[in-house]
Amino acid sequence: MRVLVVEDEYITRNFLSSIIDWKEHDLNLIGLAKDGIEALNIIEKEKVDVVITDLKMPKMDGNTLIKRLKEKNFIGKIIVLSNYDDFSLVKDAMKNGAFEYLLKITINQDELLNILKKAREELMQSNKLIKDSNIIEISSEKIKVNEYLEKYLKGEIDLNIDKVLEKKYLTNYNFIYLRVLSTDVETLEQENKLNSFMSNVINSCALHVNSKLLSLIHIRRNEFGIVIKTESNINDITLLINNITRNVKQYLNISFEKILQQECSEIKECLQLIERERNELHYKINSRVINCRIEIKKVIEYINNNLGKKLALESLAKIVNMNESYLSRIFKDELGMTISDYIKKTRLEKAKELLKENDMRVKDVAITIGIQDQLYFSRLFTKFFNMTPSEYREKYNKV
Repeated sequence: MRVLVVEDEYITRNFLSSIIDWKEHDLNLIGLAKDGIEALNIIEKEKVDVVITDLKMPKMDGNTLIKRLKEKNFIGKIIVLSNYDDFSLVKDAMKNGAFEYLLKITINQDELLNILKKAREELMQSNKLIKDSNIIEISSEKIKVNEYLEKYLKGEIDLNIDKVLEKKYLTNYNFIYLRVLSTDVETLEQENKLNSFMSNVINSCALHVNSKLLSLIHIRRNEFGIVIKTESNINDITLLINNITRNVKQYLNISFEKILQQECSEIKECLQLIERERNELHYKINSRVINCRIEIKKVIEYINNNLGKKLALESLAKIVNMNESYLSRIFKDELGMTISDYIKKTRLEKAKELLKENDMRVKDVAITIGIQDQLYFSRLFTKFFNMTPSEYREKYNKV
């Protein structure tokens, strides 16, 4: 049975998506929407048996959504979410055709499963439960492709995939490479939490990108890949990336140090992109950070979070209560470069990301990364990357 959750509050939306094991109970959570408008867009693209919707939402509330679904002859079941003071809204919802309601404050696993079971039984009795063999076939194909990608992007390059599936899903696709700072995922718990959260964000965004395939792969501890086979334009993919980065920053306080998007004609191209990134000095440095002593990690974290400020050796030493010369020595011993070089390199990598945003002037990019002199910034950027900031932006936009 295919279920859509419509809820504007992130915490409740995430809670509902994780309160039960959907697959174990033969349920398919096909999407998470923030309001009625998003829900209608999803229902136009996907077959839905049950809609679980909040009543109070921006843009389009629950009762308006129910009326619109009724106008569209929606044959599934609608379950509404309410608070204690929403009785009049619940009454209207039931009058408009809602099947059942749940109190947000008392929702638990058993209650939700019982209502979904009841909805399934009624849909089966009326022969309205969606039985589409094509959906099952496509889902099976995507599972095979996902399993292949999971192994291939982790280095099992000798694996073969059915040529029909390769042509259907893994030619002329988009690949997004995302990497967080290794200091943000030092433990297995942090790593699993980030992976789980990103999966939820991807699920909630998936149906806004009209895609044949949207696959999230956790490549390594701090590396992720997203493979998208879509007819959508680049703006939809940019919106997907922005949603991921904004939500991860807002709810986990984690920023991505590298985000790349590339159109690929065949499967090996995404692996080539990953290998190129790993050969970069910045990746090699951050891969070593995980094994550094705690004081060095604190200094690196402060630098990464305060690139726009003056980063003097004296102030950095005070953060970890160390002598300046001793901090300089152990920093170089552990990372193979001076603090000054690390700051310079990190600022310039950040500048590359900012230059991809067309609305930022070169002068503003320089100030944002802590360099007040635009001329000095341009010279430094050119020295590191063999092109001026403006040339880099132009080259990136052509890609």
